[in-house]
Order: sequence, then C-alpha cells, then structure tokens
Amino acid sequence: MQLSIASNKSLSSPDIQALVLDMDGVMVNSEQLWREVEAPVFQSMLSGWTPDLFGEIVGMGVEDVYHHFAKNYGLKQTKKEFLFSCEKVALDIYDHRVSLAEGLVEFLKEMKENRVPVGLASSSPKRWILRVLKRFDLLNYFSSVLSAEEVQNKTKPAPDLYLQSAKNLNISPKEGLAIEDSTVGVASAKTAGFFCWGFRNGSNLSQDFSRADGEFHAFAEIRSLNPNLEN
Repeated sequence: MQLSIASNKSLSSPDIQALVLDMDGVMVNSEQLWREVEAPVFQSMLSGWTPDLFGEIVGMGVEDVYHHFAKNYGLKQTKKEFLFSCEKVALDIYDHRVSLAEGLVEFLKEMKENRVPVGLASSSPKRWILRVLKRFDLLNYFSSVLSAEEVQNKTKPAPDLYLQSAKNLNISPKEGLAIEDSTVGVASAKTAGFFCWGFRNGSNLSQDFSRADGEFHAFAEIRSLNPNLEN
C-alpha cells in the first residue's frame, strides 16, 4: 500500500503494511491544551518559567518533563508532587477539554476498511491513552496500543516504542509509517527504522522535522489522494 500527501504529490510512502500514530498533538489537540492549562501550574513551580519552555518538552513523557525541569530549571517540587499536579491537569484535559484531530475518524475508518493495521505509540501513561480511546470510542480501530510503561519506560526519542509496535503489528520497521508531531517523536520513529511523516498541527512550528520523510497539515491530505486504496 502506498500513501501520498496532497500538498506534495511527488511524495509517497514506500510499500507500507501498517501505520503507527502518536496520540498527543496527532490524534488529539492536547499539546495546545497542556500549554493553556499547565502554564499557571508551571509558573508557580519555576521562577524562570516562560511559555517558550513548552517547545522543549513537546513529545516528552511526564516523568521526563519532571527530570528536565529539575535538572535545568531548578524545580523544587518532589517527583510525587509534580506528577500529582500533572495527573489532575491530565484528567481535566482528556475527560473534558480535548477534541479529535479533524479527519482522524474518517482516516481510521478508511484504514480499517482496507485492512491496514494501525497502532498507537505514546510516551503518555497508559491510563491517559485509554481515557482518550474510550471517550471517543476509538479502541476498535487499533491493533496495538503502547505506552512507555510497556517498554520499561524507555520514552521517545528512544526507539523502543516503535520497535515494539512493529513486533505487535507483525511487520518489519521499514514496512511501517509513523505519524508524529514532535522532534523527539520523529527521532524515535526514524531511529527504529520507520518511514515517518510529521504532522503540523498549528501549534508546533518550532518542532524540527528535518529527519521526517514528509509533512502534512490535515488527515484529509492523506485520504483525498487515495479514495480506493488497494491492499
């Protein structure tokens, strides 16, 4: 199966047997919501807080964010205190605020109709992932759902989430297409050997997609060129 990006008709994937999607910033608009809701929380924790710091933590797991802030910005809260604050914000975001990326459901339906396996690989805790999938009734579209907890907390940019996704989907990494929205996510997929497209979601222009094999801005850009995908 080949997929193309509408904005660049010369760009197409190689023979893809399965797809793997990131969650935050790809499937749902949570990255922007984290910016809005976490800003006052982080400001109360970090004396040198500026909104620009969000660009440094896009794609990181929540424990990675804690270690990043503790090491580089003098975070004084304990790990337990920090994770508790993030958990409260996460429940608010995933249960009440977050919305799906435009065209995502149609894209997933098309993949399912054409029997293309789809996986999810996220550095977020599994309990957050499942809240999103259950809230929007998406579990049935995924053949594999992985969090960093299932790969010994080896979060992106480590390749482990994508390597394990390939095993779960019964493909070699070179047969997989990853869709990511962050520098660390793209690095994870490419290090694992996946073909990778970066998703420009409107709030991640600072993310470096130089290692990605292409970029797109909406799921309809992929769907519209291949209305009758062949297996």
